Amino acid sequence: MKVLLYAEGLKVIGVSGLGKAILHQEKALQSVKVDYTRDYKTFDYDIAHINTYFLKSYFLAKKLKRKGIKSIMLIRQKKTIKMGLLADI
Repeated sequence: MKVLLYAEGLKVIGVSGLGKAILHQEKALQSVKVDYTRDYKTFDYDIAHINTYFLKSYFLAKKLKRKGIKSIMLIRQKKTIKMGLLADI
């Protein structure tokens, strides 16, 4: 299994809490020996973990659905974390 870790604008948000969350995700995947990538253009992954909800993220989720790749999108807010599968995009 190979996982895509995607975050739109990572260079800008990399120093934020979201950037740190992605580093934690990478460490978690490494600890259980699961392959991962940040290169969304290759489409050689089985599932996509989308960490942002900006416009490019939405269009990527739609493209992944057309290609049959499952996606998970996390939307973080100050007090809550909402998680959903993008089955209906």
